[in-house]
Amino acid sequence: MDSLEDEKSGVKGNYNKLYAQFNSLQSQNDFNLRELEELRELVTQHEREKIELREQNADLSNEVGML
Repeated sequence: MDSLEDEKSGVKGNYNKLYAQFNSLQSQNDFNLRELEELRELVTQHEREKIELREQNADLSNEVGML
């Protein structure tokens, strides 16, 4: 009977350890997902700015060509 109680305690300890590790990994995952979304937004903004600059460059090239 004592060995079953010891085994139960060991299993419960392992479960608690794994559950704590899971929570830690889940928190890190949530953080990484937020960071990834912020980086996606920055890349999207950068791409928009790049398109605007290309359009401005094309407009300037056309104006210079007309001179």
